[in-house]
Amino acid sequence: MKIKRGYFFKQNRGFALIVTVGVLCVLTLVALSLNIASRLEEKNAANFNYALKAKYLAEAGINMAIAGLKSKARSDFIWSVNDTGSGDTDWYDGYSNSTLMSGYGAYSVNVTDCSSQIYVNGDNTNNRLRDMLNILGGNIGGDCDGDEGTKIINNRPSVGYETKEQLRIALSEDEYNAIKDYITVHTYVNTSFNRAPINVNTAKQVVLKTVLEGIPGISDSEAATATTAIISERPFSDWSDFDACIDGTSLSASDKQLIKDNCNPNGDKSGFTQQTTEFCFHAGGCFEIQSTGDYYDLSSNKVASVVLDTTVKIFDVVYKGSKSDFMGNEGDTLPIAWKVNAFDNCPVRGDQQGSYDSGGYDTISGSLKIGFWDDFDEDGSNALFYVNNAWRKRGTGSSDGDVWSTGATYSITDADLDGDNELQVQSCAISDADAESGNWKTRNEVVWLESSSPASGSAMDWRDFSYSIYIDDVSYTNSRSPTAQWYVGYPAYRYSLSSGIKDEFTWWPPLHFTSQERWKPGCIPFTTIDPNKYWNIKKRVKFVLDGTSCKYYLDNESWDLDQSFRSDTVGGLSSGAIGFWGWYVSSRIDNIRIIPKSPDSNGDYAHFTSEVIDPGGDCNVSYIQGTVTIPSSANSSTEKIYFQVSNDGGSSWTPASPGLETGGSLNLSASSGFQWKANFTIDNSASYSGDEKFRETPVLEDVTVIYIVDTEILYFREQ
Repeated sequence: MKIKRGYFFKQNRGFALIVTVGVLCVLTLVALSLNIASRLEEKNAANFNYALKAKYLAEAGINMAIAGLKSKARSDFIWSVNDTGSGDTDWYDGYSNSTLMSGYGAYSVNVTDCSSQIYVNGDNTNNRLRDMLNILGGNIGGDCDGDEGTKIINNRPSVGYETKEQLRIALSEDEYNAIKDYITVHTYVNTSFNRAPINVNTAKQVVLKTVLEGIPGISDSEAATATTAIISERPFSDWSDFDACIDGTSLSASDKQLIKDNCNPNGDKSGFTQQTTEFCFHAGGCFEIQSTGDYYDLSSNKVASVVLDTTVKIFDVVYKGSKSDFMGNEGDTLPIAWKVNAFDNCPVRGDQQGSYDSGGYDTISGSLKIGFWDDFDEDGSNALFYVNNAWRKRGTGSSDGDVWSTGATYSITDADLDGDNELQVQSCAISDADAESGNWKTRNEVVWLESSSPASGSAMDWRDFSYSIYIDDVSYTNSRSPTAQWYVGYPAYRYSLSSGIKDEFTWWPPLHFTSQERWKPGCIPFTTIDPNKYWNIKKRVKFVLDGTSCKYYLDNESWDLDQSFRSDTVGGLSSGAIGFWGWYVSSRIDNIRIIPKSPDSNGDYAHFTSEVIDPGGDCNVSYIQGTVTIPSSANSSTEKIYFQVSNDGGSSWTPASPGLETGGSLNLSASSGFQWKANFTIDNSASYSGDEKFRETPVLEDVTVIYIVDTEILYFREQ
């Protein structure tokens, strides 16, 4: 067969075109794919950029919140909710900015005070925390059934929960979401009572009600009544305001007292079978911050949003508010309690003198009061403040002269069997020659109110002639001497005898009691009795010294004595002592209250100076605040407490003396620790006279010091 030339070529005509078109299609698809991929990559890059900007905005919100919190810590002590009255909004939602990144960026921040939440890692003594969390679950309702506390405590790790998310091992997801805003794993714990107080000014309604409802004896409805009153009247700045709020409710008197005792760290909890936790008025330094960063396009459409959750520690808190916190020394050893005391039984009202022996007077436990108090019962034989440690006895005399004996014995017992202890002052004999010359070296026993042996000096200087001494119970037993006398006063000068230097004293003022004489300068007599019989008399005595004038009071009778008092230094003494002794008379002394002038004639204040507090690095002492109570019988305009802080070991104090009244902002940098001081003042004006002079005292219930440290990130998560 003959094939025509060009047959195959005719049969494949158009093949190249098809191939070309195919290749072009493939290339077009590749180009389109590359274009799409490029556009997707560009879009992804833009979205990533938008998200990154949104994250930066959220971080800016966190940083702005931290800066704002630090600023607030330097200027304000009371932190309160920013709401319209419901008490249920977040504590502070004022940190926001919608003008960032040329108007395309914004952030909004919600801040929660961790001290407004219940601390799930807290002390669970007597199942107090478990029961409180169960009550919280019941009050939340909905997905919570009231056994959340049992689940949380039973599943709590030995080291505690480190994050809130860990609570999911104990709770269902619904339970966790319902309860998480009311609990915390980071907060301030008051080491004085090992519990985390709730900030009454920032806590939500359900938390406040839970704390109150958990108090034994307080019902659900009673807790609700008190909670409503608290929310309507907060913020509170001190316990008197809080007490007034509770007292203004319709609750019974006993229920009001239960709430006040539970919530106040210094409340009487002796009758409590169980308690919840205390309240406080300030933040504790830890805060939950949720910051949302939003980024917008040119059409104002939101193109990215990032939510960051973090918990930060902005500052630390030093709190002192118990008797043990206010333990101090009168010398140079810190802490120093100089002419102040923290006895729980110390009277706080000057118009109740005369009631000390019966116990019918007002007290404030766990607080500092000005002056001296001793009922010889509180703390027994412990060397706390003045009890036992302050009482010194004069030696009995020897060939080398009288000595101040730090080891001499004395007796603090219930000798008259009236149910409480007294200080025993034994009788002694003094020769007429010695008595006339003022040479008291032969007396057998004199009991001195001193913080240390007078021979070694003392920081307790009672030579300032402006103070009052009130003794509620002085008992005497005569030893058949017609010249029985009892003396109170302090030694004024020292004699130099031919046999050598000896401690010889006279008494200024020469206050003494005698069984025979009624009117004699410096004497306050007992009713004349038969000197040949034993007798036992109880008296109350007070004498008020102001400058060079003195007025004595014996069972509400008064005598005036005007004389010039000596102020000579006594021998080797660097300060004066007050002594009590009997001449042919055994006496028992009880319930001694001494209130000195403050500031004294040297301008020194009765004060408490704390130990040095080590922050562990550089810090800024930003704020100090005291809860100061002025008794109703006192003048609130003159009975005051001022605060100072030192960053150099007490060489200098900020601000200048007397300091910040009740407290205030400081902004004091400290690199090697700091300490605080509370200065007490009383009314020394002419508005008080005679028996009213030097009888009042301001009361320091607690002290809170806030110091800013380097911000610590306790938790961070991007949603």
